[in-house]
Amino acid sequence: MKYVKTGLILLGSWIAVRSALIEKNMKSKPAPDPGASTGEYDKKAPRILPDDLIIPDDGSILRTLYRYDNSKNRNLVHVRFDKLTVERLNKFKLATKVDMSKLIAFAVDHLFETQPELITVIRNYMQNTML
Repeated sequence: MKYVKTGLILLGSWIAVRSALIEKNMKSKPAPDPGASTGEYDKKAPRILPDDLIIPDDGSILRTLYRYDNSKNRNLVHVRFDKLTVERLNKFKLATKVDMSKLIAFAVDHLFETQPELITVIRNYMQNTML
């Protein structure tokens, strides 16, 4: 019984110290900039394109995809694709050197930008659930 109590005290002390260290690290990190872009197009600093790629014109979607910046995105979403789509994504990555997560983030952002009725659906749902 004495060993169990001693073990529990040691475990409790370790948890307290560990949580204090984690809290200290959380406070020392700078707060995220509210004006910082998350996944927006960086038109000021175009990305360097791979040498072996031939991009037809300046307004192509591939050039826009290369300029897309998702480096500040930290949230993860688990998505499911059929086998053919996964194969296409893998081949696209090999052909263009664009990461799958960047392509998917770009595609979702592009979808919401070009189809504003999706935003309207979300707003209507949020207004109805708040009532």
